[in-house]
Amino acid sequence: MPAGAGGPIETKLPYQRVRPKKGRIMPKMKSNSGAKKRFTTTGTGRLRRKNAFKSHILTKKSPKRKRNLRGTTLVDPVDEPRMRKMING
Repeated sequence: MPAGAGGPIETKLPYQRVRPKKGRIMPKMKSNSGAKKRFTTTGTGRLRRKNAFKSHILTKKSPKRKRNLRGTTLVDPVDEPRMRKMING
């Protein structure tokens, strides 16, 4: 076909496509190491997290507010699948 005739253009890839060999398994997904440190699983299977807003600029926060931020709370059910995926990889 002459150049500019509107036919399919044949392009060469800068690399060669290689199929995985038979029986080879794809690598495992990695867990998010930051999420592993921040979340723990409860006995019933829910995810537990630390309260936010308790690390700095504490002078303007009242003692009651700081006291209520102590400890941990559960991850919202809407966010749980996303967090699980980060932890389990």
